[in-house]
Amino acid sequence: MGGIHTATEPDAAEWIDYEIRVDLYNGREVPVGLRDVRVVFKGSDGCLSKVPNDRAELLRRPQSGPPEPQMYSPLYAVNLPPRQWVVKEITGRLYRSDDPEETRLVFGWRQIELTGVRRRVWPLRPKKHSWVVASRPPYADPFR
Repeated sequence: MGGIHTATEPDAAEWIDYEIRVDLYNGREVPVGLRDVRVVFKGSDGCLSKVPNDRAELLRRPQSGPPEPQMYSPLYAVNLPPRQWVVKEITGRLYRSDDPEETRLVFGWRQIELTGVRRRVWPLRPKKHSWVVASRPPYADPFR
């Protein structure tokens, strides 16, 4: 469902890219909107929450020359039509130079979640939803 590709050590990584495909289904008879969409990386040292980018919304392509990431629009909300599937491909990049602590935290991820808030009619409070998109056991990979 999702994946993360990294170097072997956090200090060796200049950046970390992630790409996640999420299939969302609205089983209700009315449209539903999710706001405040975030990707949450959880690990033994804490968690990191980031606004993902929507791969369907390309803002600019890289020019010729050194490799440069494509720029996508941030994904703040998802509209789910009634009784239909919506497929979202989300992506993001974290630079070690921006925050080495974030790179270290993401490097040791144990679970990746997609979260969003569904607004409800007053007087009900908004409801937070969370989906686990990837997880790995808390021990070393025996296949290395």
